Amino acid sequence: MLAIRFIVYPNIDQYRDDVAQYVSKNLGQTVNIGEIITGWDGVSPHIALKRVDVLDAENRIALHLNHVEANVSWLSIPMLQPKLSKLIVHEPALTIRRKPDGRIFLAGIDISGKSNPAFSNWLLRQRHLRIINAQLNWFDDLRQAPVLSLNQLNLNLTNPVINSPFGQHQFALSAIPSTGTPHVVKVSGVFSGGNVKKTHTWHGKLTGQFKNTDISLWKPWIDYPLDLKSGVGNAQIALEFAYNKIEFVKINTALTNLSLKIKALEKSQEKDQERFKNKSNEKYLLASRFSGEITWSDRKDTQTLRVKQIKLAMPIGLNINNGSGYYVTSIKNAKPWVSAELNLDQFNLSLVNQLSPYLNLPLKIVSTLNGLAPVGELNNLKLSWSGAQANPNNYAIKTDFSQLGLNVYKKIPGVSNLSGVLLANQAGGELIIKSKKVMVNFKDILRRPIPANLLSGNVKWMYKDNNLNVEANKIFITSPHLTGTVNAKYSVKAGKDAYLDLTGKFSKGDVQYASFYYPNMLGEQTLRWLDTSIKKGVLKDVDVRIKGNLANFPFVNKNKQTDSKLELFKVSAQLSNATLDYGTGWPAIEGMNLSMLFTGTRMELSANAGNMLGNKIIKSSAVIKQLDAQNPLLTIVSEVHGNIADGIKYVNNSPIKSSTQGFTDSLLTAGKGHLLLTLNIPLKNVDSTKIAGAYKVSNGIIYANEQIGLPELNNINGTLNFTESNINAQNISAEAFGSPAKFSLKTQANKAIVISAYGRINDASIKKLAPSIVTSSLQGIADWASEINIRPPLVDINLKSNLVGMAINLPAPFNKAANEVMLLSVDKKQMSLYKDSITLNLGKLVSANILRATPANDLVIERGDIGINVPAITPLTPGLSVRAKLDSVNADDWIALLDGPESVLSTNKTPTTSYVINKTDLAIQKLTI
Repeated sequence: MLAIRFIVYPNIDQYRDDVAQYVSKNLGQTVNIGEIITGWDGVSPHIALKRVDVLDAENRIALHLNHVEANVSWLSIPMLQPKLSKLIVHEPALTIRRKPDGRIFLAGIDISGKSNPAFSNWLLRQRHLRIINAQLNWFDDLRQAPVLSLNQLNLNLTNPVINSPFGQHQFALSAIPSTGTPHVVKVSGVFSGGNVKKTHTWHGKLTGQFKNTDISLWKPWIDYPLDLKSGVGNAQIALEFAYNKIEFVKINTALTNLSLKIKALEKSQEKDQERFKNKSNEKYLLASRFSGEITWSDRKDTQTLRVKQIKLAMPIGLNINNGSGYYVTSIKNAKPWVSAELNLDQFNLSLVNQLSPYLNLPLKIVSTLNGLAPVGELNNLKLSWSGAQANPNNYAIKTDFSQLGLNVYKKIPGVSNLSGVLLANQAGGELIIKSKKVMVNFKDILRRPIPANLLSGNVKWMYKDNNLNVEANKIFITSPHLTGTVNAKYSVKAGKDAYLDLTGKFSKGDVQYASFYYPNMLGEQTLRWLDTSIKKGVLKDVDVRIKGNLANFPFVNKNKQTDSKLELFKVSAQLSNATLDYGTGWPAIEGMNLSMLFTGTRMELSANAGNMLGNKIIKSSAVIKQLDAQNPLLTIVSEVHGNIADGIKYVNNSPIKSSTQGFTDSLLTAGKGHLLLTLNIPLKNVDSTKIAGAYKVSNGIIYANEQIGLPELNNINGTLNFTESNINAQNISAEAFGSPAKFSLKTQANKAIVISAYGRINDASIKKLAPSIVTSSLQGIADWASEINIRPPLVDINLKSNLVGMAINLPAPFNKAANEVMLLSVDKKQMSLYKDSITLNLGKLVSANILRATPANDLVIERGDIGINVPAITPLTPGLSVRAKLDSVNADDWIALLDGPESVLSTNKTPTTSYVINKTDLAIQKLTI
């Protein structure tokens, strides 16, 4: 101490070069000292160096120090090298440069090892290093980044005596960066390492505080794991490093205006690039605020990212108030392995599709999400997965969900407003449903979405050895359509088709909604018929049974017949107070009690009650043998009983009307009828319907119809048969003109209806039918035959009788004995709706040709000719002419007849009086006797 005090210090400047050489020799680098100023700090020698230059191996100035203060430790003597108890550097300017080849130069010193590291190592061994108000400039030629400066840098580096043997150092740094924040950045920590040539052995911990910092501005110098575009806020960072890499980072941050994008996987990480989106489609994820704790570690080939207490708000509507989770990548069985977990208190599923463009998801997942378009709220979500990084196959999910909605996608049914609980993993799961106002859409199976006021139940599934087993227990549904319960078991075994065992029982159904439940496999024509035919009714006792291999659905053999040995598909129901309109143009059946049965591809509807326009249904069935046929055939067989009047009404309101040619339009009837009707309706072409029917009349009455010249018929008994093109009846018994009669009916090729009738008539019936002096002269009974030809609107009538058995008590020559044959023939032919002709022949005695017309809706004689003992001629002039050729006439007989009780003349018997006949069709205006 005395030598230094009195010998060395006063002459220190003389030894300046010697000191520099000594230091250079010991440091292995050239050191130039401009000036040495000595003094004392207590008992420690104090040295101030000015204008000190440290040269690198290439004799370039590596570090220039204007002013350095140091206290020399007395340990320098036994250690045979300078040892400082304190080193203070004032306002230095330090440059760090990274070359394009990756080498880093610190103050001109190549810390990669090519330069002598002695000086740097010597600095690290000093007890206390302090840098005051320095400026650090970072030049990165490798990244071609602009210069990054740390201004007003203050550094304290200490090596406590107790830690010196372990090479442990403590430091505290503060500075203001040239970009990112105007505030002081503070970093402190501890690290172990004494040789800059062996930085790979260094390890340590540090913490940092950043205030109001835009971390995106540091992108040119820092490789973020995310493509960060913006983000301003405060952060506290804890970091651990070892072996030339960062091993652990913990960040507590609160950022605003965050904008980032997940980087795409490199080709080396994912060979199948088609699974991922094109980078041009990636978008920046925007968050108005983000806060939470993030930790990241990279140890033993395992990288772990953990987050907790995450709060996130995004302009797209995403708000996370409490999120946590982790993502771990590692190597397992020599392959990349991943395990992850995500916990959210709440998540809106409608944001999934909006988030997918930011997450760089595989195309398969993106297309699935786009197809499903999920909506709804997830609460208390816990999702975890693990497995090979390219395809994690282990997962677990637990969440409460509400108002869940999914679009129909591939074989996944659509749903809306579903609520419940989901627990699932790769081995199986459970779905607990408790929902209101739900809509389920089985688009590929059913035509319309199915509503449910209430839907509840439990669905469990299990995977084992590539086998899937699903069990649905007591799935209860109530809706405006029906109420019921479904139980089902569904299984898919490896290498085999799916197997379904389902039982459903429903009641309180409204058949007007049945179209919601008709499967698409029924075919367009069948569905159209079902939609338009079963119009109302109350469903009960609905049973659904499906059991079998779904690949064989609907479980019929090669002949399209149900085979219980194969599998079972059966839907049955009871329908009350139903209305069935079974074909275009046919009257609907109302008030039906109907049994419905669908089995295989067969549909059968059976009714035992109902009415058709007042006709009572005894039984009726409607059958489609093959619902999925290209041209399904509907066969209807009905048995109906009712009043004949209602039967006529049914005929007039059905396609049968075209076969009657208007014959039944104005019929007035009484009595009972029984109808057997068979229809074969091709649903693809209803106009080609085949009809076969039989209408049996019992004690019927058809009242007289002047329009078609039909007398009143009583006690009608017989059967009328009809098809889509004709009607016929044989030997229908009846009572006409007060006597028994029979008639037949048939349709001719020209669609005209011909009615043939024959019977007997007595004088009393004739007198009642047309009272006159002529009919009053009749006595007895005679046979008659008639034929009516109906060609709407024209009707032709022919009536014939030989009058045997009928006496005519008129004066000669019009008298006839009862046993005498006298042929009577009357023909009425219609030329148009307003004109007809009547031809009459009574033996050879009387003939007549009469033409009538309708001037005022009442046929009157327009012109005519009557011949007595001469043939009638075709009249050419208006009026009625009577021509006669008689050998003799007994006028007294005629006068007595005309003057008798039935006379239509006055009682004036003056020979020259004119008598007017006003109750006959004769045009004789004056007769003089």
